[in-house]
Amino acid sequence: MARPLHIILTVVCAAAILGAGSKPEGHLSPAGRTFYVDAENGSDDYDGLSKKRPFRSLDKISSLILDPGDCIRLKSGCEWTGQLRPQGSGLENAPIRLSRYGRGRLPVINQGPLAGAVVKLSNQDYWQISEIEVNGGTEKPEEVVAGIVVEATTAGRVLKHIVIRDCVVRHTNGTIKAYESSAIWVGVPGWNHENGLTTGFDGVLIENNRIYGSDRNGILVWTTAAPGERSQFQNGLIPSKNVIVRGNHLEDIGGDAILVLGSDAPLVERNTVRRCCLKTGDPAYGSGYNPSSAAIWLHHCENGIMQYNAVYDCVKQPGNNDGLAYDFDINCNGCILQYNYSENNAGGFLLIMNTATNNVARYNVSRNDRDHVLYCHSTQGNIVYNNTFVIDDGDSYIVPLSTFANNIFFAAGTSTMSVREEWKGVFSNNCYGGNWKELPNDKDAIVADPGISLKSLRPDRKSPCLKKGKAIEDNGGKDYFGNTVPIYTSPDIGAIQR
Repeated sequence: MARPLHIILTVVCAAAILGAGSKPEGHLSPAGRTFYVDAENGSDDYDGLSKKRPFRSLDKISSLILDPGDCIRLKSGCEWTGQLRPQGSGLENAPIRLSRYGRGRLPVINQGPLAGAVVKLSNQDYWQISEIEVNGGTEKPEEVVAGIVVEATTAGRVLKHIVIRDCVVRHTNGTIKAYESSAIWVGVPGWNHENGLTTGFDGVLIENNRIYGSDRNGILVWTTAAPGERSQFQNGLIPSKNVIVRGNHLEDIGGDAILVLGSDAPLVERNTVRRCCLKTGDPAYGSGYNPSSAAIWLHHCENGIMQYNAVYDCVKQPGNNDGLAYDFDINCNGCILQYNYSENNAGGFLLIMNTATNNVARYNVSRNDRDHVLYCHSTQGNIVYNNTFVIDDGDSYIVPLSTFANNIFFAAGTSTMSVREEWKGVFSNNCYGGNWKELPNDKDAIVADPGISLKSLRPDRKSPCLKKGKAIEDNGGKDYFGNTVPIYTSPDIGAIQR
């Protein structure tokens, strides 16, 4: 099926690449040393300070105490087996960098039979990791396996400036019962852990990475912290700040693809997820863990934004209650989901948990998301407006304990839609087209074919949805495609303005 609505952009301007407080390389001070590593022609007896006298092994690099401004350069086209544990922290204007030199394919670190993380930093900050490839090695279904990990345990301070960009992570296949089994993981280990009383993160940028195959997770920023009085954590835990997860591509993830937990104003944008939640909840993997998972979600976050993402083919195993594309999870407050695309997700489009408050989902497109296309548990200020939900392959229903306005719900062909416990939801100015088992109580409803193309989902000139929506202030000012949306006059119903 053609996917004309997938508008994820991969071009990133220089200013965006330098996000999360990073500095242009030309402004680094002091200059620092550059260590070269060549798996074929190097020697650990060399000083490693030139391309002609490079080190050979990962162990040699791991034995060094690096200073601010230092660089580690792995030779392109080379491959190592083992793990990398570099030491040292940078400074604000002099981060430590791990990258490559030379042309050709990315340098590869293959973990082989070892468990744990391929590359790991512990209680270190001001680091930039880019243009390397890591491989989790052999499958280890009973052990934690991870690709690139930055953990804060005993640092006793807020760790700053963690940048992971333009890397490839493959086959980090460990236990699905541990969140630490992830392709990229930044955080404070544990849940409600005392280390979170003194440790957190400020300035995390995870950008333009490609992830192929990971159990349990893809990208996690896990800071065991939650701002506000609603926190289920200990008082005083530190929320992460200036977190950006942008432009990443993830495929074949056993559980959650992207999760940000305990963050103040995180930004999750322009990511693409294909096939996730493949294993969590599958009876073949037993019990004793949390089997619920989704594609892209926030948990214990304030004022977060998820935008311009696309999620395809998320699985919903029998023991997984979720299996949705997006989620405002426990204690999310004031977060926004906008301009996202979702297609063929077995568990639906959006979950809103019961303690989520004042969150907004607007100008998103959902195509053939089945089961509970909207699974909404909270009446506390959450609103879903000006979205387009179309299904022509399968059936879906709404659990509507929220407010819904100006949406198009269209069950085409032999597909059906329905609403469960409809008396708990608030519906206003929505369009209901196609095959509905039960219609919600919406006094301003349009019950008719919405007049949209099933290919482009754009309304035609005769659409009954034109200028029939209710005016909503602070609506973001634009629709799914960036067209201007009126604020004080009636907009079109749906995610796309005529």
